[in-house]
Amino acid sequence: MDNFNILSLLFGLISIGLPLFVVLQGSTLRRKYRFTIFSLSSMVITLLLQLFDQKKYIVAGDISALQDTSGSTILVAVLLSIFVIMLNVYIYFKTTEEYKDVR
Repeated sequence: MDNFNILSLLFGLISIGLPLFVVLQGSTLRRKYRFTIFSLSSMVITLLLQLFDQKKYIVAGDISALQDTSGSTILVAVLLSIFVIMLNVYIYFKTTEEYKDVR
């Protein structure tokens, strides 16, 4: 499998899209924690695929490609992680507020 970047992009979009879907749907969804679990799992898969992509360059001996892409890979990974975690924390607190009213 050599399409790590395409799969990484797909899982990255899923990790952002699921919490946004929950936020936009509001109270019509039940079991919002499932979306959070899948979102965080997709983010981890995205980061792992990027590591596999980096390893591909190491095995090929293409150190210049690593030097060119490592900075942007780190920046995007940090931004993705922060954004996805913030969205999921928001969903957690929103869900906790909704269930507090039920008790």
